[in-house]
Amino acid sequence: SAAHARPHHHAWPSMVSLDLPFELRQFYEAQRIIVMDCIRTDFKKNSLTTAASISNWVSSRIADTSMYEKLSSGADWDEAGSAVAGSAWVSSLARHQLQQCTHFGADQKRTVLRLVSLLSAYAVHDPDTGYCQGMSDLALPFLLLVDDDAVAFWCFEHLMRRVRRNFAVEDSGIFAQLTRLAGLLEELDPPLYYKLRQANATECHFAYRMIVVLMRRELPIDRALLLWEILWADDALETALAAAAAGRASAGGAGAAA
Repeated sequence: SAAHARPHHHAWPSMVSLDLPFELRQFYEAQRIIVMDCIRTDFKKNSLTTAASISNWVSSRIADTSMYEKLSSGADWDEAGSAVAGSAWVSSLARHQLQQCTHFGADQKRTVLRLVSLLSAYAVHDPDTGYCQGMSDLALPFLLLVDDDAVAFWCFEHLMRRVRRNFAVEDSGIFAQLTRLAGLLEELDPPLYYKLRQANATECHFAYRMIVVLMRRELPIDRALLLWEILWADDALETALAAAAAGRASAGGAGAAA
């Protein structure tokens, strides 16, 4: 219809119509996708209800009602939930899109604004990776757990150091993990692997999203965070054991030389 065909006054302008430097065009496009992803955040699914599954340090910083009340005195949103002067990382167009999200309450809008800001800052911090769909799933827990946006950003940045290869278009990192998953299933669950082979699904592409977002969409957020902590603890243990082995080998070499 003519009504549907008429462009919205505040719609994102076409990139073709903008004469911008490459870096600014890249950021513009990244934020457009970031906003579209963030306004789809499901807060019912992403509520933290089981603090016992999280480490003591993190659980002490869970975003609860008292934290939201403290944030409500800030300058990012007024009492009606409308965006006002605040984060330099959020464009006026992005603010307008967020204001139109009537399905969010004022507290949720504040969280979405923080999420857009964090992901926009990361797109500038790591322009080679930029923003890819799925990163919002990985970033949101840090904002729910930590009320300091700078701390939340660096927590997310350190997580991305571990998983950024999963988002690289020209990198085979994610497919190498799918191959390892297939090998594990063949060894540990032969009946399931047989079914996959019958379905011509041994490449395990069905698990692509599970690996990219570290089970964030498959598990409740508190369970996903528990899984993350287990993985991080396992990595820390492997690093410590490797360092200890290297130290023993170095000491043994020095002793033999003496």
